[in-house]
Amino acid sequence: MPAEKQDDPARLQESLKLLRAFDFDHLLVGDGDPLLGDAKTAVVAWLKANP
Repeated sequence: MPAEKQDDPARLQESLKLLRAFDFDHLLVGDGDPLLGDAKTAVVAWLKANP
């Protein structure tokens, strides 16, 4: 998610960390393209790249 779309980056990161507890393949977001297939892998990779 582009920085200009993040009103609270810390809260975004904490929300994404919560998603790790769930098994999912797809993620529909409020703004932008959905993640279809391997969405959890993409979320975990983003968290690793953005500590």
